Amino acid sequence: MTVSFYNKNSNEIQLNLLPLSPDNLPQIIALQNEIIEEIDPQIFQKSYDTEIIDSIENDYCCGLFDGEKLVAFCVMIFNRKTERNYCYLTDDKEDYSSYFSFDTIQVEKDYRGFGIQRFFLSEADREAGEQGAEFILATVAPDNKYSLNSFINAGYSIYKDKEIDAYNSKRYLMIKKT
Repeated sequence: MTVSFYNKNSNEIQLNLLPLSPDNLPQIIALQNEIIEEIDPQIFQKSYDTEIIDSIENDYCCGLFDGEKLVAFCVMIFNRKTERNYCYLTDDKEDYSSYFSFDTIQVEKDYRGFGIQRFFLSEADREAGEQGAEFILATVAPDNKYSLNSFINAGYSIYKDKEIDAYNSKRYLMIKKT
């Protein structure tokens, strides 16, 4: 599926949305490594190869491609019992079937500002509904103002209006009712 994205100057890019497969792992790792070099490690948490493969096999993993080049990807954990489902951070700790969690959204620097994160947030709404989840969860570093605003503008709120400890740093647990 081809998706059009526009920046604030009305410049358009067209990207292909495709499911990710284990064959995409080198591209995923390369994109993560590029992002790690430019973003504070307190803001960005790298996904491990084993986590990515686990999600490719069991969850929703999609990428946006400019031709053959992976320029953004998203990993969403379906409502299953795993420590990557942020249900354990809520009061429901054991009701994994009600929760759908964002594990990561990653966008290459040159493709930021086109609404790709908003697009993935919309994809989460659709997927969570199809999976029967009642809530969508995500973690966001308090200093990551762009992502925090994107989640809030998409209808998420900060769970219990406080920071949590996750990924060896402070995070907000974001929640949205589907």
